[in-house]
Amino acid sequence: MSAVSVAGAVTSAHIRRSRILDALHSGESLRGGAVHARTGVRPVDVAAGLPDDDVLPYARIGAAFADALRSHESLTYPSPYGLRPLREIIARRRGVPVESVIVTNGAMGGIFLSMMAVADPGDVVLAEDPSFPQWAGTFRRFGVHVEGVGLADEGIDVDEVERRLAAGRRYAAIYTIPDFQNPTGRVSSGRVKRRLVEVAGRYGVPVIADNPYRELWFSREPAEFPQEARGASGSPLLEIGSFSKWLGPGLRVGWLIADPALVSRIAEYRLAVDGGVSAVTQAALVSMLSDERWVDDLLAHERRVYAGKATVLMDALEDRLYGDIDVVRPQGGYFLWARLPRWLRVEDDAVARELAAEGVNPLGGEAFFLAGGVRGRSCSGVHAAYARFSFAHASRDDLVEGAARLGSVARRLRPTLI
Repeated sequence: MSAVSVAGAVTSAHIRRSRILDALHSGESLRGGAVHARTGVRPVDVAAGLPDDDVLPYARIGAAFADALRSHESLTYPSPYGLRPLREIIARRRGVPVESVIVTNGAMGGIFLSMMAVADPGDVVLAEDPSFPQWAGTFRRFGVHVEGVGLADEGIDVDEVERRLAAGRRYAAIYTIPDFQNPTGRVSSGRVKRRLVEVAGRYGVPVIADNPYRELWFSREPAEFPQEARGASGSPLLEIGSFSKWLGPGLRVGWLIADPALVSRIAEYRLAVDGGVSAVTQAALVSMLSDERWVDDLLAHERRVYAGKATVLMDALEDRLYGDIDVVRPQGGYFLWARLPRWLRVEDDAVARELAAEGVNPLGGEAFFLAGGVRGRSCSGVHAAYARFSFAHASRDDLVEGAARLGSVARRLRPTLI
């Protein structure tokens, strides 16, 4: 039998199905994308957590890649720590020692490497609830259990965290999105950040602070975690950041800041995980980010754009839903979190059909609560009246149009659902 016929005889039916890969494909995508509207209706995407195409510096990125490719070193295997010049830039911008910085494949790469560093199958991770669901899915798929703790006005409920730890609960880590939290947009105060690190340190629990939106503050930069805990030996704090939210997710570059000894351990085992981050992409970032004035100007521009779009969406929603919607005013980031009237639960089948016909796609709140919901049933749970809207990717006109369509759906459904 020829090599061709042997290869042809092996089909997907002969390959054992991986339970991990099945799980990876079982979750609902939160990236937005296709919005299936009725014929003749142009879709308005308010789900996608993507940047505004018009603010991304395409020409500058193209020139930076051309510059990077002038060096043969950009096409070799990268250091598992990341390129030293890029680590130095990150360390300088974040105010930490360069030895505490490792470059990752986006924020999700930082989450995955953090998980491998602190958790084993059967362990429990404590996390704020609601939260970005993709991180929890990653942990769960590798046998790590997730337990939720509520959010207070100033961030994660540290009082409740301390009560559980004092009662003897054991956690492999505490996960938080401290700045412009996804989905609620809340910002952890300096007091909460300090106390969280102090409580975690007292009980020997690592804190994974996933912070990809931090640079996109509107009027006031969020407080940092205590400086003495940032990238310091013996610190429980692991800080994750990313260039995706303001330079483009296609670059797939982020970072992790932690105790230098932990960074060294991560650099050793990541060779068997992802091998590091593209050297040419890192070199292109060095070329761009070395111009600090350009970086500061770009970020200032993006902050103005997103602050304006957040206001447009908030005002439009409040206008079209006649005060029946309770909106948390965004202070930064990409997202607006809203409590919708009870006749407009996004997870309800009738509402979902109407929204799809109108071509607008807010994400229902149940997707973000760690207990979750069951897709495809009519929901009456406590979380079902919440929704997340992205104001980052759609144009201002589309944000207004999307709010108008949502208002139309609410008016049509109100009599039948009250």
